[in-house]
Amino acid sequence: SPDGTLLVAQADAAPPGGGPPVLGPLQVRDVVTGTVTVTLEQICDHTRWQAISTGCSYLPEVPFSFDTVRVRWSPDGRSIAGTDGYSVAVWDARTGQLVTTMFGDGSAELLEWGPVWDLIFSPDSRRLFLTTSLGNRYGSASIVSIDTSTWEPLAGQSLDVDQSWSGLTGFAADGSLVVVTPWRNNVTDTDVMLIDPETLTITALWPRLVDGLVSSAALSPDGTRIAMATHDGFVGVWDLS
Repeated sequence: SPDGTLLVAQADAAPPGGGPPVLGPLQVRDVVTGTVTVTLEQICDHTRWQAISTGCSYLPEVPFSFDTVRVRWSPDGRSIAGTDGYSVAVWDARTGQLVTTMFGDGSAELLEWGPVWDLIFSPDSRRLFLTTSLGNRYGSASIVSIDTSTWEPLAGQSLDVDQSWSGLTGFAADGSLVVVTPWRNNVTDTDVMLIDPETLTITALWPRLVDGLVSSAALSPDGTRIAMATHDGFVGVWDLS
């Protein structure tokens, strides 16, 4: 949560005989006691990768399976958004009520952008930015901005990269959105780019900063530096100015 007192985690359990875990709902927990304070609605218990066989549906049907790839809390503390690598769901952070879903359903314009890999709220919580993977009308990873008052798209732009998966790391000191591509994918030669959050145009690009499979990336609190780590144990820090 924005104040650091709560976290969101997906409930899971290992089956007695082994195999894929049984995934449950996303739960808001107190970081000190671990107590569940809110359960996010409409996610049903399901075996990973076997949702239909365990009686679960896919969005837009409810209740739905959700194998969480990324969860983000809005800076104003009101919303929690998550993606399972395809669809997006947004919940009220205080009540757990499902507010909206996207990409599994919704407008034709949204569906054309393709599966969602990552997401992040703007610092003022007025926009939700999404990165989508290959398979859309542009044949490239793309970025889309969503108006959080209507949950409709404001703008979209191809990133013009060959990689499927692009990660949204945060916001640089000048307000630019920091994108790492590819992100958590079995591809080397990672690029870092800065994107204008208003126009979604690329304002800076550093190609092939890392020759490895990037598994984690984070910005410094002041937004001036980025750290990236690879599967082989390498960690590097770069100046974004």
